[in-house]
Amino acid sequence: MAHSVDDRISIVYIGNLPDMIRILTDSKKFMIKAVVCESKKRTLELEDVAQKANLSLFDVKNKAELESVLIKENISVAVMYDFGIIIPQTVIEQINIFNFHPGSLRTNRGSSPLNWAVLLGEKTTEMSLHKISAEIDMGELVSTSVCYLEYKDTPGTLRKKLEQRIPDMLTDLYEYLKGNRHGKLIEEGIYRRRIEEKDYTINPETDTLLQVNAKIHSQAEYKGAIVECNGEKIYIKCWGDFEKVFGSNDAAVI
Repeated sequence: MAHSVDDRISIVYIGNLPDMIRILTDSKKFMIKAVVCESKKRTLELEDVAQKANLSLFDVKNKAELESVLIKENISVAVMYDFGIIIPQTVIEQINIFNFHPGSLRTNRGSSPLNWAVLLGEKTTEMSLHKISAEIDMGELVSTSVCYLEYKDTPGTLRKKLEQRIPDMLTDLYEYLKGNRHGKLIEEGIYRRRIEEKDYTINPETDTLLQVNAKIHSQAEYKGAIVECNGEKIYIKCWGDFEKVFGSNDAAVI
């Protein structure tokens, strides 16, 4: 009688999202062994999800602690998503780490890709899966999944759309690791700095309605876009806030 062989690939998850643990736990392609998160982002929900999945949960404060944990776990493959500590070169040389980047690596490398996608009025964005290298958001591209932007999209709504693509992209990763799929070297791409106040400060005299809309929606889940009025900063989180300041009905055009 033939016995079924568990052909899943063992991995560690590097990141802070409980939902990502759930996705990896449900995967029929991978066997998640442990979770490594940032100490400052360790939450009760993260602990609960890891415990229910019978996973070791490590929290790290810096690159040195991260290196110690990953090398100790003796794993050859790791999946990373939503993690803010730069991976040490010594770790990259020993472990194949694959990062999910919520943005296009051609147009939005860096730490605020979805904010920039909204601010720039881009028509599409994508979830990008790449094997990391020493240079941030470079390496080898394994898979992408395109998402269209709507005028009401915020960084948060885009993130939810893109995260729905992760299970299918994990299948692409599995095929890549099995040698059935080829990656593509990332040779270029626009690296964008962190978002600053000037990027989402509205100028009612020069900004078009589409630019105002983009600035509002880029900050709707945060403190808000900024309008300077009589030397005071006013925070705008929706078109209703904008109309209260200027008494305008121009929002109806958007």
